Amino acid sequence: MSLAHVGSHIIITQYELLPNRKTTTMSIESSSSSSSSSSSSSSDNTDQSHPPLVDIGINPTFEPLCHHWKEIFRTAVHHANVQTILLTGTSMEVTRQNLTMAQTWRSEEQDANVFLTVGIHPCNAHTFRPE
Repeated sequence: MSLAHVGSHIIITQYELLPNRKTTTMSIESSSSSSSSSSSSSSDNTDQSHPPLVDIGINPTFEPLCHHWKEIFRTAVHHANVQTILLTGTSMEVTRQNLTMAQTWRSEEQDANVFLTVGIHPCNAHTFRPE
């Protein structure tokens, strides 16, 4: 799910990454309680009907996602207008895996829109070794 603030609206986009690629967008008027939503199937081209989005917390090393991460990134970029993807580092091992994914994406897709955080989530603090 991604959020964008456009004018007086907050745009919430949830895109189904696998397998049917449906995109649902809800626009919420930030100054009132009115809202509307729509759902559509995305085409093969980049969907410009949505505002540009930044996905600030994807965890592609999560087991159900790790085997399909390239397809997930492509779907986000080409079908949900996600222009920047931020991979979340939750441990040193995950950070290393994220770095490899970001480097592979940049090399294979010729797209520098994937970045990562480096850090250890409090739930994984026990895995940290100072060396």
